[in-house]
Amino acid sequence: MQIEHLRTFVDLAETLNFRQTSENMNLTQPAVTQIIKSLEVQINVELFNRTKQRVRLTQAGIVFYNDTKLLLKKFDSSVEQVKEIAQQANHTFTIGFSGTAFEMNILPKIISKFKKKYPAIHIHLENFNHNILKKDLVSKSCDIIFQTLDSVETLSNVQFTPLMSGEFVCVLPEKHSLSTRAMISFADLANENIILFNSYQCPPKQAEVQRLIKENCPEGIFCYADSILLSHTMVQSGLGISVMPNFITNFSGYQHYTDLSIIPFDYKTDLVYGFASLKNNDKNMIHSFISFTCAFIENEASN
Repeated sequence: MQIEHLRTFVDLAETLNFRQTSENMNLTQPAVTQIIKSLEVQINVELFNRTKQRVRLTQAGIVFYNDTKLLLKKFDSSVEQVKEIAQQANHTFTIGFSGTAFEMNILPKIISKFKKKYPAIHIHLENFNHNILKKDLVSKSCDIIFQTLDSVETLSNVQFTPLMSGEFVCVLPEKHSLSTRAMISFADLANENIILFNSYQCPPKQAEVQRLIKENCPEGIFCYADSILLSHTMVQSGLGISVMPNFITNFSGYQHYTDLSIIPFDYKTDLVYGFASLKNNDKNMIHSFISFTCAFIENEASN
C-alpha cells in the first residue's frame, strides 16, 4: 500500500469528485479510479458508493478516511522532523497542544516573540487530544506539551512547569436560561442536554467531574465530543451545555469562542495547567522556551 495512493484516497474522500481529485493529484481520472479500486481490493472493503450522479463514502470509508488522514499527518510530521533533526538537531523542537483558549490566543504571540529573539530556532506544532500528546511526549515525537498536572503527575520521567491554575466552568449558549446565573450547580443541570468529553480526551479530574455529573443528573441527556473545538461547536449549535476547565475555554478574558456564556460551576478542585517535558531531554531551547513563556504570562498578568 503506497503513501501516494493513500493521499489520493484522502483527497477523493474530501472532494467526492474524481475529476477534481485527478487535477489535485496530477493524475488522470482512470488512474484515480484504479488507485481506489486497488485500495479496496487490498483491504477487501468498499470505500465509496459510486453512481453516475454522485460519489459518497461508505461507513467503512469514513472510518478509513479519519484514520488515514491522521496517519498521513503523523507520517508527514515524522518525515519533516527527521529532516530537521538531520540539519539542526538542537535547534528544532515540537510543541504539542490540544486547542485551549490560552493556546489559540496566546501561543502565536509567544512563538512570534520567541522567534524574534532566537531566529535560528525551528518550531513545529502538533494538535491532538491530551492522551495522544502524552504518548508523543514519552515517545519523543513532542518536546513540550500543554497539559494539566493531574494528567502527567504519575509519570516519573516527566517534569511539569505550572503556568496557571483554574476552575471548572459551564459553557452554554449566551441566550440559554442559565446564562444569567452567578454559578451553576449539579442540580441546575438535572434536565439539560450535557456535552461530555470522550474518555480518551479526559484528564483524571475532568473524568471525575463527568462521573459526578452523570451520577447527579440521571435524567440528563448526554452526548460526547472528541475535541475541544467540537465541544464548543456543539454548544454554539445549541446542542447542550459543556463543563470544562476555564483555561480551556477562556484565558484571562481571552475568549476564543463567540456566542457563548462562561459561568462558574459549583464544584471545587485544584486545576493546574502548564508545560510537560521529559526530564532527560537535553535540548537547551526547550528550557529557554518554557522560561520565556512563564515570563510572558507573568508580564501579561501584571498589565
